[in-house]
Amino acid sequence: MISLKHVSRTGVKTDLSGLFLRLSWSGDKSTAARSATFSLLFAPQDPNVPRVPMELGEMIFIYDDASKEIFRGYLFKKSKSLTGNAIDYTAYDGLRYLTQSKVSRVFKGATAAAVARTVCGEIGVPVGYMDEGGGSHRFTALNRSAYETIMIGYTEASKQTGRRYIPRMSAGRLSVIEKGARTAGVMLTADTNLTEASYTESIEDAVTAVRIVDKNDNYAGEVKDDANLKRYGRLQEIYQAEEKKDPYGPARAMLRGAERTANVTVVGNGQIDLITGNAVRIEDALTGLVGLYYVDSDEHVWENGMQTITLTVNFQNVMDEQEGGEVESGTSKKTRKKSDSSTAGTSYSLDNFVYP
Repeated sequence: MISLKHVSRTGVKTDLSGLFLRLSWSGDKSTAARSATFSLLFAPQDPNVPRVPMELGEMIFIYDDASKEIFRGYLFKKSKSLTGNAIDYTAYDGLRYLTQSKVSRVFKGATAAAVARTVCGEIGVPVGYMDEGGGSHRFTALNRSAYETIMIGYTEASKQTGRRYIPRMSAGRLSVIEKGARTAGVMLTADTNLTEASYTESIEDAVTAVRIVDKNDNYAGEVKDDANLKRYGRLQEIYQAEEKKDPYGPARAMLRGAERTANVTVVGNGQIDLITGNAVRIEDALTGLVGLYYVDSDEHVWENGMQTITLTVNFQNVMDEQEGGEVESGTSKKTRKKSDSSTAGTSYSLDNFVYP
């Protein structure tokens, strides 16, 4: 049985498991932070309905059937209407603080993991496992969110390794893992757990050829997908080569074929690994959804004693790519010192919270 708990700033712990009307736990590769939204019955005139005072910034925990923590978040929003009989709450995990905190940094030869650790150290976010990625990277992130800065580093790493990356919070610590490396333990089939599936195929964002140019925009080479070029025609992007770096790997990473996505609805049975960043196997001959797909967004809903899971899955493994600015080679020491300084917006401080 899923359980929902609240911890106040003073350390008071309240089990909300028998009080919520509806609980949604969701994630999306483009919004970074996972969220939990839930509704509690509000009946101030009924002495049989308990009242649980909850303030913004206080903590919310979700535990799975085995009492394992799957969400640790912070209340960001609550709302109630004049005629409604419920109060709605929204909580986000610690990645929300990284999306709302700004930094200004210049990196000159740092790995993606080093970028992430530097940014997390500045904002005050505890660090877990960090995939090292590949290569060392030079870029500027001026007045960018801490999340964007971390993803710039991993976007550069992806160009070198061909792998995709996604950040996750686990027990209050930030980890960055390879997207799609973990496959959900359950297969989705129409005979067992699929209740709805729709399939879309599109070449609106396809890239069949990439023209490589030097810093003066002169032609320096080309990469192309011959099969897709013949099938769909020339859909071309431009890649400007960086000094002392092989341009062909990053250029090849820009090639994209037809995008195949699907929305599926699943009858849940305690599954909590059907989440954004994982892969899932689907077998549905009617829609043609057969094979390994990558979860781009998910929503788990518990209501009336039932769990329903809605997924957006992609045949291609796509990450949230972010691009940084170029580092000027002639930067003076004075300018460099100013560029290396950082400014943060919302601070990430959990000193007042008591963990269960």
